Amino acid sequence: MRTWLHWGRYNVNRQYYGIEDLGMVKEQRDMLFAALKGLGRNNLHPKPNYRNHWRIRLDGKAMIFEGDFNDEDWTVDSMTNWLSQVFEVNPHTISASLASTGYGPTATFIRNGAKMRMIAFGGLLTSWQESHLKALAYLKANKLEWEIFEEL
Repeated sequence: MRTWLHWGRYNVNRQYYGIEDLGMVKEQRDMLFAALKGLGRNNLHPKPNYRNHWRIRLDGKAMIFEGDFNDEDWTVDSMTNWLSQVFEVNPHTISASLASTGYGPTATFIRNGAKMRMIAFGGLLTSWQESHLKALAYLKANKLEWEIFEEL
């Protein structure tokens, strides 16, 4: 079952996404993470769980975040255009390869070698509950990297 919320003229869906650095320099990664923290359609909501919020992996090279997003904002084309704006490069110089994992679909964005992997936990057209469960399964399978000491 799809969990859609409606805020103003936007249809939004609370979901979990992950980003992993595959070869950026620290300045690029910092720029990317700062831009990701600003995403979301409902960041002024009085309930914090509706705002975009995140957790950064211990090594600082990956981030999982949850918020209200339009599914259209997470297509390969939309992400390619967004990344080109963040890094001020021509979008035609960025390519992507797609894969499927047990946690959800991934896209690896490439410019002069692999730079970033994105995962939509549970998939783009899934419920918040399914996305949440897939994100928890991923964290459980990668406890040490994410400093998870208690059972999820």
